[in-house]
Amino acid sequence: MHPAVAKERPALASYVSREVAVGIRSEDMEDARLVRDAPADTRLKATVSLVEALGASVSAFVFLVELTFLEGRARLPGIDVISLIEY
Repeated sequence: MHPAVAKERPALASYVSREVAVGIRSEDMEDARLVRDAPADTRLKATVSLVEALGASVSAFVFLVELTFLEGRARLPGIDVISLIEY
């Protein structure tokens, strides 16, 4: 952690040079080599281990246009379907 961070956030000062566990979703990560002009001090060097594979779950389908005559909702039992326009 950069010393300026500890200065701005004193509650984090006790974590400098300590091992910590954090949860970061893979969709929130990007390859720093692909970001132009990314300052080196904004990169995170870490050892990553998978603790729990959460998998994917579908909680809803959202459609811009639903063609109701196709009866697609009947093919998606138990899942919320949201349509902005229904024909």
